[in-house]
Amino acid sequence: MKIIVPLAGPEGEAERKFNDFKNLIEVHNKPLIKYIAENRPYDLSKATFILLKETDDRYDIGKRLRKALGNDIEIFLLGALTEGAPCSVMEYLKEHKINTDILVDLADQYLSLGEDFTDFIRKNRKRVKGIIPTFKSRYWKWSYVRKDRNGFVTEVQEKVNPPISEDATCGVYYFSRARDYIEATREMVRLNKRVKFNNNFFVSCVYNELPKKSVITFPTRIICPLGSVEGIKLFEQIAW
Repeated sequence: MKIIVPLAGPEGEAERKFNDFKNLIEVHNKPLIKYIAENRPYDLSKATFILLKETDDRYDIGKRLRKALGNDIEIFLLGALTEGAPCSVMEYLKEHKINTDILVDLADQYLSLGEDFTDFIRKNRKRVKGIIPTFKSRYWKWSYVRKDRNGFVTEVQEKVNPPISEDATCGVYYFSRARDYIEATREMVRLNKRVKFNNNFFVSCVYNELPKKSVITFPTRIICPLGSVEGIKLFEQIAW
């Protein structure tokens, strides 16, 4: 399984508040990405991290990621902003022939995935094209899935109020074949299915372009969101 972590978005509130790259902000003398890596049931020390060159130059991200996670990580630099994380991943896939399954981790949530998640992938990857870990919520700023009576995902919506269900996605997205991801993303872009929230494309919505009855969910819990200043401050209180 190829793990891809797209971190090439524009600078946000967390960077302005902490004057540091969001995933490398330190809590109790340890960068957030280290907490995330230690909590995942798969190995981020062998993942590919997609960075914006301008931001990497400013914060020395690649060097600091290697210090936190080891020298086996791959750094892929983009020269300019794309129209969202799925497009950043596509830029990487255009240059690399990936014939395996892929997992896109946005690396901005502290989760309780557990080892059951990787077991679940192994048991189901031959019969489905996608797996989405979800948790229960009603807060509109997440993305949400709608499922049929058999548990297959019929729709994913991002940042819509009110949400279409109580099943929110947690920023980890599995595709059983890289080719499926590529074809679905191209179709999403062709149809210009942007999210109104910021007029960009989102990884969660790629699943809408996969065949019916080919995507399932995996129930999990979110411990703390790390994509905002409020979430990072909360994490300072619960990190151990």
